[in-house]
Amino acid sequence: MFTRFALAALIVLFPLTATAQSELDILTFIEAAEKGDADSVKAYLKNGYDPNKTLKRGGTALMMASASGQPDIVRILIKSGADINIKSKNGHTALSFAATYGHAAVARILLRGGADMNAKTYKGMTPMSIASRKGRLNVVSAMMRWRMANADKDLRLADRM
Repeated sequence: MFTRFALAALIVLFPLTATAQSELDILTFIEAAEKGDADSVKAYLKNGYDPNKTLKRGGTALMMASASGQPDIVRILIKSGADINIKSKNGHTALSFAATYGHAAVARILLRGGADMNAKTYKGMTPMSIASRKGRLNVVSAMMRWRMANADKDLRLADRM
């Protein structure tokens, strides 16, 4: 518990600049998001930290929060301007990570925020196909409900074209 508060205090006392965000800084920020440490995530963001910074392998805080099932962190990151549809080096998005690990609540938040259900990985997999293949029926159900609820909007948009 002390470590979390000490980290938050250091972030507030020594704010990060865009140029000073090293790989270690990015890793620490992403780990806070992955673990659900809202205080540290908010402190980083308050001090101008870019929520879209990636590790060398392409992962973002939103992706890791989605993979670990952290709905509160996902909301915080989206409200702070995290790009919902940014892709990792393998073409995965936050939604495909939520689908992989079976986090339906996170998937719903991402969909409401504008996540692309049809985004494909470099292997051609969509979040729906990933969830289906992994047997994540809760995520498949959430995505199907989202698609059905928004089908009327898609039809109206098509009629305007």
